[in-house]
Parts: sequence; structure tokens; C-alpha cells
Amino acid sequence: MRSGLLQLATVILLLVISGALHASTAPEPLTGWEYRWGDSPRDPQGQPEWLNDSSDAWQPIDFPSNPAERNGQQHVWFRTLLPEGEWRDPVLYITSIDLIGQLYLNDELIYQYGEFDENGEGDFAGWPWHMVELPEGYAGQQLSVRVFSYYTDIGLWGRFT
Repeated sequence: MRSGLLQLATVILLLVISGALHASTAPEPLTGWEYRWGDSPRDPQGQPEWLNDSSDAWQPIDFPSNPAERNGQQHVWFRTLLPEGEWRDPVLYITSIDLIGQLYLNDELIYQYGEFDENGEGDFAGWPWHMVELPEGYAGQQLSVRVFSYYTDIGLWGRFT
């Protein structure tokens, strides 16, 4: 009986320690976001030019949703640098995209939700949660997000860690 209780106590202690270690190494929320109204022109290879843009058109924003002065805009781009360090599971969890979007790591498309037509527009595709796996070497790289929305909100929702 005692050895069974000792084994159970050991398992519980290991779970508590494991949880505490995981909590102490959890990544910080993404910061340093910028946004830019409109949709990016394409280069001759079909890539969005704004993936490598250093112009003053980018504005700081605390969180990638509902930038100021929308004035009827239906396209917006957001970008940030992914933090250095090791995430336990390099994944972005996004609660919602209003309404469709694409995520790029540097100039590589890593996730798309919804279908964009030749005008960069598309239909509402629903509001599921999104789990975006990050490829190796993500740390310190630029994450860019292209969003189209004719809804009252535009952007991403959730906590990105």
C-alpha cells in the first residue's frame, strides 16, 4: 500500500514540476506589430512586394486587429518579428481571422485561410480556430499577415504565443 502511495506521489510531483518548468519557459506574446492599409502589389514572380518593404508606410499597432482610420478599407497587412529562443511547440494559435488571410514567414507562404481571387478578395470562410505550425528557423524571422475583410472587424483575434 505504501509503495503504491509513494509511486502516486512521485508521479504527481513530476507532473507539477513539469508543469512549472513548462510555464516558466512559455513564450511571451508577440509584440512589435506594424500594419499597412491596402493590398500589396506583386513582383514579376507573383510575390507580394510588401514582404520586403522598408518604407515609412508601416505604422505601429499593439495588436493585429482593427487599425485606426479604416475608412472603408478591406485589405490590411500586419507584420512582426518572431522572438528568438526555443518554443516547446513552435505553433501560432489564432482564435479568428476576419475574414480571410495568409501568413508568410519572410517570403514563404506558410498558411492560408479562405480563397483569394485575382483582386485579393474572397468570401467569408467561417470562424474556426487556427493552429499554424512554424517551420524550423522561425526565430528572428519576419511574420507577415495579409487580411481581407468586408466585415465590421478586420484582422486577427486571440493570443499569439
